[in-house]
Amino acid sequence: MIKLEDNTIIESSSLYFIGNINLRVLIDDNLLKALEKLNITITNYGGKDEKGKYLSEIFTTHFKKSHKPLNFSFGTQTTEVDLEELKRIDKNQGHSRFSDLNLTEKLMISWRTFITSEGMGTIILEFHTKKPLPQNIHRKLSLLYLNFPILKTEGLDYLFVTQTKDAKMKHKPYISIENLCERYEIELIAKIRELVKDNPLFQKDHYHILPFQGFKRFKSLDYETIIPIIIINVKKTDASSQLDWLSQHKKLVAYYIAKPELYEMGELSEIYIDSLTKKEKIWSICERSLALGNYHGFLRIQFLQNEEIFYKPNQPRFSGFWIDSPNAFLYTVLMTIQNYFTLRIFDTYLDEKTEEIRYKKKDYLEKISFVNNLLNKMTDQVEEVENIDKLIDSDPHIQLTNLVGRAFQIDKWMNMVMKKINSLEKFVSTAEYIESHRSASSMERILYIIALIGVATGIIEALSSFGLIPWW
Repeated sequence: MIKLEDNTIIESSSLYFIGNINLRVLIDDNLLKALEKLNITITNYGGKDEKGKYLSEIFTTHFKKSHKPLNFSFGTQTTEVDLEELKRIDKNQGHSRFSDLNLTEKLMISWRTFITSEGMGTIILEFHTKKPLPQNIHRKLSLLYLNFPILKTEGLDYLFVTQTKDAKMKHKPYISIENLCERYEIELIAKIRELVKDNPLFQKDHYHILPFQGFKRFKSLDYETIIPIIIINVKKTDASSQLDWLSQHKKLVAYYIAKPELYEMGELSEIYIDSLTKKEKIWSICERSLALGNYHGFLRIQFLQNEEIFYKPNQPRFSGFWIDSPNAFLYTVLMTIQNYFTLRIFDTYLDEKTEEIRYKKKDYLEKISFVNNLLNKMTDQVEEVENIDKLIDSDPHIQLTNLVGRAFQIDKWMNMVMKKINSLEKFVSTAEYIESHRSASSMERILYIIALIGVATGIIEALSSFGLIPWW
């Protein structure tokens, strides 16, 4: 385990985990009204306050009106973390990673969601205590293993209404962060399915952004990518610049954003530390804060100078969160992570539907109609992921999304998705052309050849992408 001296430069800290939620239903006003009758509290992040001002101007008008980011809450939204259970599990695995994790007060975890009207979004989990988290506690928790069952299920019975394959799960005293995210999504989907089923007001063909999936989960995103976001408050002398401070504390910063498996190797190399803290990987818009990170997590460093307390109530606000506030940072980063999740979902979905087109759609005219419908539903969302200024209306936060996007290699995922979309478009145009010149039997043989070529091309692209290219 990497050891660092605790030189008390960290005054306080906040720790979040961001996971994916994909409801696969369109959420309109009718569905919202019905959900509220099921005792689901719905908060609109893009709504207006009592003065008619939008709560956050970092979002574009298009995003707020067309996508309506929402928070859905039902039942208890907080539970306790059992640190002794964490230590026991760790010890049973032959490690002592959390043996010195001492905390006299209860450690809690709370959660909320950020879900757009397309039914796609994120779940935000926050660790907290009554007092600010001490530095040594925070470092440890940022490395928490997501499959450790350490969250108490007491008071969370509502998360186990829907039966699972493991029916005994609802009787277990603890669940993991992965389980919590999954159970919350399952129960929210179950409530929506309850409303949609046999209700003429909710037509199934309307209530999905992607063709109906039977509410099944995308296994490629089965919480393999729950991402930590960390915000720390530190002291910095007025005389030192941000780069000077970072140069002096590179090892501390690297400790937070290094890959978790490297903590089993002892000391990080200076070369690796330098690679994590390169100047081009830093986001900063003022002298009191900076941020950097990678695929395994993002760190925001807030500088406290002369005991100054930022963001007092009488300060002017631009973004609704204040332009440089921790919340503005958090929601900008999660917007980019949500776009990453969207591309991952589209990539998996296109693979599944290409398979369906090849083997399950017998009528080629039906195939053409099916593909056209699929492309129409996906094009706008993919375009928005590629052009972030359609979603964020603030240059500093656009810069942040670009930085986070590079860390998650969004451009690589975008290219893969666009190649598959283009292949489907070629399938449609080729099929339409051949249909006007060939008999039905000839058409079927040609489509079969096209499908085989598509499979081969896909395999070659996949090998090229994942073999030569090392995902806020």
